[in-house]
Amino acid sequence: MIELDNVSYQYKGSDTTNLNNFSLTIQKGECVLLCGKSGCGKTTVTKLVNGIIPYLSNGEKQGLVTLNNQNIENIPMYKLSQIVGSVFQNPKSQFFNLDTDSELTFALENQGLPVDKIKERLEEVTNKLAIHHLRKRNIFELSGGEKQLIAIASVYMANPEIFVLDEPTANLDLLAIDTLKEILLYMKQEGKTILIAEHRLSYLKEVVDKVVFMENGFLKEIYTNKEFYNLSDSKRKSLGLRRLHDEIEEVSGNRYTKKEISVCLNNISISYGKKSILTNISLKAHKGDIIGITGSNGIGKSSLCRTICGLHSLTKGNITYSENLARIPIRLQMSYLIMQDVNHQLFGESVEDECIMNNDTATVKQIEDILKIMDLFSYRQKHPMALSGGQKQRLAIAVSLLLKKDIYIFDEPTSGLDYVSMCSVREQIISLTKKGATVFLVTHDMELLDTLCNRCLFLCSDKIVEIFRDKNNYSVHVKRMLLENRE
Repeated sequence: MIELDNVSYQYKGSDTTNLNNFSLTIQKGECVLLCGKSGCGKTTVTKLVNGIIPYLSNGEKQGLVTLNNQNIENIPMYKLSQIVGSVFQNPKSQFFNLDTDSELTFALENQGLPVDKIKERLEEVTNKLAIHHLRKRNIFELSGGEKQLIAIASVYMANPEIFVLDEPTANLDLLAIDTLKEILLYMKQEGKTILIAEHRLSYLKEVVDKVVFMENGFLKEIYTNKEFYNLSDSKRKSLGLRRLHDEIEEVSGNRYTKKEISVCLNNISISYGKKSILTNISLKAHKGDIIGITGSNGIGKSSLCRTICGLHSLTKGNITYSENLARIPIRLQMSYLIMQDVNHQLFGESVEDECIMNNDTATVKQIEDILKIMDLFSYRQKHPMALSGGQKQRLAIAVSLLLKKDIYIFDEPTSGLDYVSMCSVREQIISLTKKGATVFLVTHDMELLDTLCNRCLFLCSDKIVEIFRDKNNYSVHVKRMLLENRE
């Protein structure tokens, strides 16, 4: 049993209390979902349960956290790590090895299990999670989604009593999400206790027992599964939550009026070292297009986008912008990429400084306006690394919106965003296209794909297949194609 009794917490350097008088009991074998807007305190609760607070986080804590009626502060960290397994929001922060097999077996080796038992468990887990193809790979050459799968599998290998997962589906494709759902159900059958902080909610309908809604560090409501998934659409939106069911989305009419060709990929091929990533890919994009790019984890979506904007070289073919040959310097000048891991492109000493250092032409009013739109104005003096994952994502997007580029490439821009933030990002992307920009959107977020994109491309290793919307959402066709292309 997990019990948080009247817990408050304030991070060192923070001017606000991040968790306020929070009380929650989680029974053995329960699956509990934490939901709410970005920055509401979900991750803080997960850190209290897995011991990062207070062991590795300096801050001011009040109240009591107990595991099986024992004060968590009295449990040695090495024992706690055997009881609680964690999957963090950024999976790279929990890797200790360079290759996947070493990472997967790391926890069991530290526990001193016999080699034959470790090998047996490795085969069992990689087969059950359908990740045998990720065995013996360099972790840092994996895609974001593949890294997330390895992080989940590493924790599952150790077989703890309690699983704590923070945004576990942020970069997973639909089939990987289905696999995770099956694993969560299997964990429940084994009597495991599960705590999940998540924005994507529909896949958990058959998994969670109760749902904790949080707001500004406070526990506002506890719902049963039935109560939560029967919330009206208007109530769900008022709470700032993503869709609860995979319903057909209402999409406004054609917003895209410009027909001039902006980008052409002409029979291009891309390699990563000696490994061929994509072969003989061709594509035409027009001004005003919002093009969703999807496909299985690791197929090469991010590599394609890095190539379009000049951060990766071609091995064959060429790219034209406005029908003129666009070599790397031109592509770098005319396009902007918001990376999947935004930590790679945040360098300022404050949120406000981040906006200024990336754009010397933006006025103070323009910066203030965009920070208000992205709900970051109150954090303008805060260091970017002190923000939550969703807030960092919004900051990187805010910086991009201040720039005047012809081509924008967003790589998983809503991976850590709540409903309100997703809607803000969606409206700002639409505003870019009204000015003639072309937007490429790499995403596994089917809610965003269904409600924003006027074109949807499914990426295979040797071709791009355009998906045309009919009475079904794009997501219905994407799932079918993932199944057809599954190895």
